[in-house]
Amino acid sequence: MEVSDLEIDCDTKTNREFRESYNIEYLPEDTGDIIYLNPFFVTFFDENPFKLQERTYPIDFGYKDTYYYSVNLSLNNDYTIVELPKNINMSLPNKAGQITFSTRQIRNSLVITFKINFKEAIYSPEFYPYLKEFMSKIVDIQNNSIVLLKKNI
Repeated sequence: MEVSDLEIDCDTKTNREFRESYNIEYLPEDTGDIIYLNPFFVTFFDENPFKLQERTYPIDFGYKDTYYYSVNLSLNNDYTIVELPKNINMSLPNKAGQITFSTRQIRNSLVITFKINFKEAIYSPEFYPYLKEFMSKIVDIQNNSIVLLKKNI
């Protein structure tokens, strides 16, 4: 994998409008005609931080937060999409948080978007099982969203 054309749109990562973009040239190992590609070159959460069975005190994230990941894979005429991950929309009760994951083909490109929105800074203990499931889904999407491509001969 080769990273080029790195652009950062603001001066600090803590800026609300922090945006980073770059190009990645991915040269897969020779696996025949089929390529299994996980499009998450960067992940927000490597594992679910909620491991307890239950929790009796509030969950404090410190602030409301939104994570956004967008990938545009140019397939040129070299690859054909065989299978895409399923689109996912999931919300916490009372719409206190949302996950949106979508994949779509636009001409010779594959566009993948993933948005995580925590609409509260502090969640009551009653939200713990929902947040635990929510974070499990986030980790699962990042680790198991495989795009199946076939080389055009």
